[in-house]
Formats: sequence, structure tokens, C-alpha cells
Amino acid sequence: MQKLFILVISVSTLFCISTNKIYNIKGMMCGVGCVDKISSILKNLEGGEEFSVDYDNTTVKVFFDDKNLTSDKVIDVMPSPYKMVLIKETVSKNYNVAGITCMGCVHNIKNSLNDTEGLENFILDFDESLLYIEYDFKKTNAKEILSRIPEKFKLVEISSINDVEEAKDVENN
Repeated sequence: MQKLFILVISVSTLFCISTNKIYNIKGMMCGVGCVDKISSILKNLEGGEEFSVDYDNTTVKVFFDDKNLTSDKVIDVMPSPYKMVLIKETVSKNYNVAGITCMGCVHNIKNSLNDTEGLENFILDFDESLLYIEYDFKKTNAKEILSRIPEKFKLVEISSINDVEEAKDVENN
């Protein structure tokens, strides 16, 4: 029954992928009042999961599921004088990595991912055997990124805490 539940969760995440959307925002005049105003608007926006406002770089990063909220809605909700323009969308995924036995393995994987076009960020946790990737889906995809990793490492996408435990059970057997 638990495996069926995990399968349903995994399949459902394929159809409603959460993305990080990065917007350029014009019209901010200060790093306190304007940032607070924009943050207040985004906090009350139904369907938004996380956000951050960067006054110095005039950007806003919003994490949400396209099924519950649209980029147009985020842009339209901003009052004057603020004007937002979508500049980038990224997707984040987590993987259990089997076969990591030493820091040499970590170094090998990191070298294989360095300079991958469209890969915005990645973190490899040796202790937990977890790989986090964030990529611009207009420039690349997860399959392309993962194909760069040597075949001796087996990767399983994780979409929930239950998947982490199941992946570790598979790795230990």
C-alpha cells in the first residue's frame, strides 16, 4: 500500500511541477518600505509557496506551482509604481545517488556537472547521498544533466520524505 501511495505522489508531481520564477522589478525606491510592500503582496497571493525580494539586484524570486498560480497573475497583482517582467524560470529536483563511497566520488560527480549549460545550481550531500539540481528548463532538462554523471552512480528522483526512506532501503538491499 505504501508503494502505491509513493507511486501516486511521484506521478502527481510530474504533472504539477513547481518552478522558481525570477522577475526583474522596476519602481522600487528603497530597500525597506518597497521591499515590505512587495513582500506583503506576495505573502497574500494565493498559490505562492515561497518568495524573496532582492532590492540590490531589482529581482523577485517566486516559487509556485503553475497549476495554482500563473506568472501573469503575479505580474498583474503588483500595483503602480512597480513593474515586473519575467526573466527566468527554473525547476528544482532532488535525487538519491547510490554508489557514492568517498569524497573522490563526490569530486567526480561535481566535475561532471560543472559548466553544464542551463544548470543554475547543484548541491551534492555526501552524508545523505542526495543531489539537488536547479536548472533553467528552457536551456536544458534533468535527463540531459543526469546523463553527464558517470553510469556507476544510480540516481532515483525523490519527491517526498517517503521516497528518501524507500531509496535508502533499495540501496541497502
